[in-house]
Amino acid sequence: MRDPILCDYPETIDTPYQHMRLARKGDGPLLYQALLELFEQNLQPDAPINHHRPSQTGVEAACREAHAEWILRERLLLLSFDRQTGELTCSVGLQNMRWLEGVHEISLWTRPAWKNSGRLSDALMHLVAYSFMILNARRLSCVVPASQTTLCESLLLAGLREESVLQDYYPNDAGVLFGIGRSHIGMR
Repeated sequence: MRDPILCDYPETIDTPYQHMRLARKGDGPLLYQALLELFEQNLQPDAPINHHRPSQTGVEAACREAHAEWILRERLLLLSFDRQTGELTCSVGLQNMRWLEGVHEISLWTRPAWKNSGRLSDALMHLVAYSFMILNARRLSCVVPASQTTLCESLLLAGLREESVLQDYYPNDAGVLFGIGRSHIGMR
């Protein structure tokens, strides 16, 4: 296997509905507003904040760190923008990337205003295709809170399968493990 750092991978994905691109310098204010909405609704997104109120400077730093982590091939954080309005709709990505095994974990969240728009499912479907066809992944997985039905439904629509319910995975909630492998989509 070639060293992933030496491989040139596309940094954008365009779908009929969205333009997806790497988080980068200057995205902090935009991402801060989206994360604040999530925090205020107590939705606890998977990434990039979990249990503390974000700060503008902290979110800007996280955007820059995410860009650097992609250069090092440690993490992929894609921001998804609606093609008509330009508004940030959701974010999907890969973390805990184990390149030698081809195994990566999916991270995801969606803005409350876009919760039932299908944008998260669209972004996930394209992330899954990108992961298998471009990054040569063998398996993708994700654990989300059982109470977050929109996240669960979006993962199912993107082709992942519910593999297990993990009791007490989150405070006051179970986790649901979703996964998909190359064999699930007919690839070797």
